[in-house]
Amino acid sequence: MKNYEFLRMRAMRSLFLTLLAMLLALPAAADNIDVADANGNTLRFSYENAENGVASVTSIVSYSADAEKAKHIVIPSQITGADERLHTVTAVGYNAFNAATSVTLPASLTSLGERAFYGCSALESISIPEGVTTIQPNVFSGCTSLTSATLHDGITSIKADAFYNTGLMSFVAPAALTTIGGEAFGSCTALGADIHRRLRIPLLLSREATHHKLRLHEYKHVHSHVGKPRERNIRQQRNDDT
Repeated sequence: MKNYEFLRMRAMRSLFLTLLAMLLALPAAADNIDVADANGNTLRFSYENAENGVASVTSIVSYSADAEKAKHIVIPSQITGADERLHTVTAVGYNAFNAATSVTLPASLTSLGERAFYGCSALESISIPEGVTTIQPNVFSGCTSLTSATLHDGITSIKADAFYNTGLMSFVAPAALTTIGGEAFGSCTALGADIHRRLRIPLLLSREATHHKLRLHEYKHVHSHVGKPRERNIRQQRNDDT
C-alpha cells in the first residue's frame, strides 16, 4: 500500500512539473490598448504582456477632432501598456492603415506588415526607418498619391507588388538591395517613358527579380548578372549612367 501511494505521488509530481514546464514555454500573452498619438489620433496597439515586450500598431481607432491634425499620424516609439510597462513599437501590422494622409514612422520600427498602407490613396510621401530591411508585399499598393518614398541603403529586399499602382515619380535603389519581387513597381505610370534614367536598380539581382513576373520591358535598367562581384556590377552601372 505504501509503495502504491509513493508511486502515485511521484506520478502526480512528475505531471505537475511537466505542466509547469509547458506553461512556462508558452509565448507571452498579447494584449491590446488604444493610445493617442501626438496629434490626438487614437491608434490601437497589440503588445506582449511581458517585461521588455514589443508592440505593433494594428489600426486607427479614431481621428483627431482637429481636421488638420487628423491628417498626420505620428506612431510613437514606445507605449505604456495596461501592465504599466513600457513596450517598444517595432512593427506596423497587417492592413493597419487604409486612409492615412501622412504617417511618421518611429526609428524603433523593424517591420512593416503586408498591406500595411494598402489603398491609402491620399498618402503622398513616406520615409522608411533604418531598422526595416524588407519591404513586404503590397505594403504601399494602391497609394496612388505616393510620389516619394525614401529608402535607406540597408534595405535588401522589395517584395511583390510593394509599390504597385503608386504615384512614384522617381526611385533610387538602396545600396544593399538584392531582390525585387514581381510587379513591385507595376502600374507606376509616372516611372514609364523615362524609367531608364530615374529607376536606378543595382545590376546584381536575384532570380526572383528576373524570373518571377518582373516585366523587363518596363524596367529597362534591370539586368541579371548573378554570380559576378557586386562591386564590379555597381561600377559598371555607374559607367553606363555617365
